[in-house]
Amino acid sequence: MQAIHLFEANWANRLSNIFLFIIPFFFIQFADSILSFIFPIAVANSLNSNSLMGIIMSMSSVVGLASDFIFPQIFKKKTWKFFLLAAILVALSFPIAIYLGTQFVLVGIFLFGSIMWGIYFEFLMFAQQLFVVNEEKKINFSKDWGVLALASQASFIIAPILASNLLISGINNATFVIIFLQIMGLSTALIVMKSVKSKKSGFSHDEDFRSKVNILTELKYWSLLSRRVWPAITIGITVSAINATFWTIGGIFGKEIFGNNGLDWLIISLFFAPMLIGSMLIAKINLRHHKKMVSQIALLLGSLVLSLIFVVESNKVLLIFIILASSFILSFVQPLNDAIYSDLLERMGRDKSHLLGITRANSSIAYIITPLFVGILSDKIGYGATFTLVALIATTVAAITFIFSPRKIKLPKRELERMNLSNS
Repeated sequence: MQAIHLFEANWANRLSNIFLFIIPFFFIQFADSILSFIFPIAVANSLNSNSLMGIIMSMSSVVGLASDFIFPQIFKKKTWKFFLLAAILVALSFPIAIYLGTQFVLVGIFLFGSIMWGIYFEFLMFAQQLFVVNEEKKINFSKDWGVLALASQASFIIAPILASNLLISGINNATFVIIFLQIMGLSTALIVMKSVKSKKSGFSHDEDFRSKVNILTELKYWSLLSRRVWPAITIGITVSAINATFWTIGGIFGKEIFGNNGLDWLIISLFFAPMLIGSMLIAKINLRHHKKMVSQIALLLGSLVLSLIFVVESNKVLLIFIILASSFILSFVQPLNDAIYSDLLERMGRDKSHLLGITRANSSIAYIITPLFVGILSDKIGYGATFTLVALIATTVAAITFIFSPRKIKLPKRELERMNLSNS
């Protein structure tokens, strides 16, 4: 036991906190990426409907959006360690649900798996934001989110390749590999949680706070904050919608373009591959100024390039080039927007829980609307045209946000204080 404690102390001293956090995070993210590739294909094949698949996938984010309201209130004193551990434990139910769903072809089982996926995802997202804000220095926020994005993008590239081969070998093998990765994530998470000493307790340091769930009150906070932080919200939802489109129909589109020769993973892997370079550049540069402007311009240009998919889908070489080029440009958007949120959360002080809920709601809203939208649309107009329409919508949103967003986001601190007093 003494040797284990010595090992933990040594590696904790040699590595910065973010690189310790990355170890379990990568295992969890890798398992999640395999599931993200397999789930829409398994559901669409089992139920023979892209529309029904989209509805089932959207349910995970409906639950996630509800969690964005509830978690900051009932778990207000919990640290990132609680959220990380909860994420892994909840995630273990998802591969089992997919296995049972494909065996018995039951919508209810797929729906249960989707709901558990939504809860898991919110736990993990809260763990990330709380870790960065509470354990890291503000000057490192861009670098930290670049490192986290780097780990995510690496899993997004490798996982579809493995997932495609696992599907060929059978759902039994896929389930075993996913659960093995989740157990590895749990094991390393327990070591990291013991090694990193939390600097702050969680959302709030007000010892008189009594946790209670009041969705109407939380909606008032969201309404107040949204009027000020709307540029970050619109960029966050839009880039998440693009990612959701690739995860929802990317694997099926790959089958349509490359056939059943085992290359169906190419669309998703090619989209996320250049993001590694962008994430590394963000982590290296550690941009401290103009994050909002750069993220908006990157979303505008990247979406514009991506909108050419329908025009070039019959030419595989041009299709690959368009996906790679748009991906590289878009790779700057998410980590910079997350860094903007981290800056704002640091400025929020004890009221950060309300903004953190909005932060997480970005992806929840995108993953509610997008799978349903692209699932129905792809049944009507095809996969290539669906990608182009989503990209054109993203281009329009990015242009409007760039034109009308304020130079600096100002937080309504006085209004928040008045709301706190009226709710105390």
